[in-house]
Amino acid sequence: MTAGSGPYRRDSLVPIARVGVRPILFISGAADEICPPQNARVMYNAARSPEKRLLVIPSAEHDSTYQTAPQLYESAVIRFLEEAFEALCLPETEISGTISCWQK
Repeated sequence: MTAGSGPYRRDSLVPIARVGVRPILFISGAADEICPPQNARVMYNAARSPEKRLLVIPSAEHDSTYQTAPQLYESAVIRFLEEAFEALCLPETEISGTISCWQK
């Protein structure tokens, strides 16, 4: 899958592969004609992370996913972030109330 044109044309799957095993969230609009949800599924499948998510917002067009379904969008992003931080961080410590994080 490619993006851009002319000398700026590039394979959009290469950067996704470079994310490695870090958590990654893809959000797409079901009615997006610029970057259809099928493209998001291809990118999702190319991601190597075991902690990857794909959210397709019903009836949303390109750049209108949040405006189309703000509650769905927010709840999915919050859930994704909570899961990602839970996987990377230890519980809050008593020492200065900080959160200790370890990379996998």
